[in-house]
Amino acid sequence: MDWLEPDSLSPAISPGIDDLSASQNALCDFLKLDAQRVVASARVKPDYVSVQPEALVDRAQEVPSSSSVTVGQLLASAEELRKKAHEKAMEQKLRQQQEKAATVATNEDACWRRVEELFEKRRSSTVYSELSAELGDLQLMAKMLDRQTTYDRKLAELKQRYAKKTSHWQGLRCR
Repeated sequence: MDWLEPDSLSPAISPGIDDLSASQNALCDFLKLDAQRVVASARVKPDYVSVQPEALVDRAQEVPSSSSVTVGQLLASAEELRKKAHEKAMEQKLRQQQEKAATVATNEDACWRRVEELFEKRRSSTVYSELSAELGDLQLMAKMLDRQTTYDRKLAELKQRYAKKTSHWQGLRCR
């Protein structure tokens, strides 16, 4: 719809696609269509006209003809849908982070012990990956539950205790 003027009337879209399925979203991606614009278009109530079929046996059908909504209004509606989807995704991410932080907080001592166990192991990509994940979880918990000072102190103790494990620290920096 980028090629249409903002004040021109939007094309009519058949109703029923105002809540896209996974397959319809995939089709939008494949066709490089903006899914929010498709949904916004489908939410417009078009004017219907009666169409007479060519065969005499068939009955007349109601089909969408046009809309009284402008392209500009449609684009604004799509942008609003995009904002709402982004807000919803951010809220969901925050909820997941809060749940993760609460879980880590209940097992905080075990998580720190696991970090120490990993420092004791020989270097490997698996060790670095797990170490990075554990410390990331602990850092998230510290940030979400206002425990940054404790996290920083324990991390400093680890750095001091395992200062000779330079490959472990370098492995963490690479991630």
